Amino acid sequence: MPPGMALTHLRSLQSIPRRITTYWLPRRQATPNCHAYSTTFDPRNWDYEIEKKSYSLIAPQYYNFARDVIDSWAQKEKAGLRGDNPALWWINDKGQELKWSYQEVAYQSKLVANVLMGPCGLKPNDIVIVVLPLFFTSGTTGAPKMTEHTHSSYGLGHIITAKYFLSLQPSDVMWNLSDTGWAKCAWSSLFAPWIAGATVFVQDSPRFDPHDAVKILSQFPVTHFCAPPTAFRFLMKLRLADYRFTSLYHCLSAGEPVPINVFCAPPTAVRLMQVEHEFSMVRKSVQAGFLRHAVSGGEPVTFLCGTYNSIKQKPGSMGKAAPGVNVQVVDDHGVILPPGKEGNIGVRVKPQRPVGLFSRYIDDESRMKSVFVGDFYLTGDRAVVDEEGYIWFVGRADDVILSSGYRIGPFEVESALLEHPAVLESAVVSSPDQTRGEVVKAFVTLTEDYKDSNREALVTELQEHTKNIQFVDTLPKTVSGKIRRVELRNMEWGRKTAD
Repeated sequence: MPPGMALTHLRSLQSIPRRITTYWLPRRQATPNCHAYSTTFDPRNWDYEIEKKSYSLIAPQYYNFARDVIDSWAQKEKAGLRGDNPALWWINDKGQELKWSYQEVAYQSKLVANVLMGPCGLKPNDIVIVVLPLFFTSGTTGAPKMTEHTHSSYGLGHIITAKYFLSLQPSDVMWNLSDTGWAKCAWSSLFAPWIAGATVFVQDSPRFDPHDAVKILSQFPVTHFCAPPTAFRFLMKLRLADYRFTSLYHCLSAGEPVPINVFCAPPTAVRLMQVEHEFSMVRKSVQAGFLRHAVSGGEPVTFLCGTYNSIKQKPGSMGKAAPGVNVQVVDDHGVILPPGKEGNIGVRVKPQRPVGLFSRYIDDESRMKSVFVGDFYLTGDRAVVDEEGYIWFVGRADDVILSSGYRIGPFEVESALLEHPAVLESAVVSSPDQTRGEVVKAFVTLTEDYKDSNREALVTELQEHTKNIQFVDTLPKTVSGKIRRVELRNMEWGRKTAD
């Protein structure tokens, strides 16, 4: 939606007379305090082992995000029990700005419910495509798959995301750089921030501009910032020392593994960020908050694994399972593997299914049978667990390369390539080889400073990590910005990629 149109739409909603009829949702009793976000929990100072042993999340019989979360914070706001930061803070690149309180968001949600239940005649058990909790997988390894969630799986399950991944408090301002076509938008621009009673900050802009981003981070009281790894690589090439980020506490990333050179950022970069990612590692810096990398498992689940203040940091590791979730490395039959043995990342679903897990893939029973094995749901990722229980990401199961009997994860090679200042992005896939069956090949995009440099010399330097290098202008990506290695792999093997 164009910026001007978006602002017009928001203001038109704001101008509607505040008159609510009797159509609003019936009040059903939920389990007491099952959904309440603890105001005594300090997300910046907690003990992992205590939380891991004691935390439990059980879905109530009835749950509605608008009623049990938005209305609850609206009531606290009205009673003066919450600060004056807004629920929604919207700006655009034309300098326009709009703020909504939780009471205003609550009003708008009731307005929509009235329209649906009144003029539209919506009744219980009716299916409405605009409100049905459906998400599509990102399609990095094939055609996107439709996943169904309950009202509690994301609406309640993201309590874990808010507490342990985003580390949010009601006074925080969360800016998530995510298109609405990505489940990460639901994670960090809707459910988790509002569960925590925080502010959702939105910049309405047609494209990402790193210079605009650092200006916003220095001018607005944004405490939490989430963006794809590529965005952070652009940001780290700016003169960050010229800016002051007085409010920024956490920087987070998702969609692709965060490479070591971003995680172990130099002091000038760490003054901007501490990156937290969807396959998780975290480092604390006295100059800024956290550089975090966290595992989500994608659209079918919520936050699964990460690193935390209260555990030892191991750069490159995904950290440990989130409190309330049992994550193991298992074989193809769902048997837990010993430390050091590569296997599948599995989420235990028996005897108790995690609240944040999806219900099913729509019209895809064969897929359901392949991902639920024994007592576990398999995320489709390969990893190794060490003696201390830290999980180390190898790669997506479909992306792992088998060469001369050795299994090679693309993440390690890509991370090594990204340490070179010429490399903006890299994607590693298998390529056919008559002798070894398949070998590693890297597709590389270059930074602006190196686009006109000597390619032969660059190839020689990069061949320290892999012999097969191909420079490209762009890498194929999903709508959410994830690299589609499947397209590159199929191109190498002469196969057609499914739509």
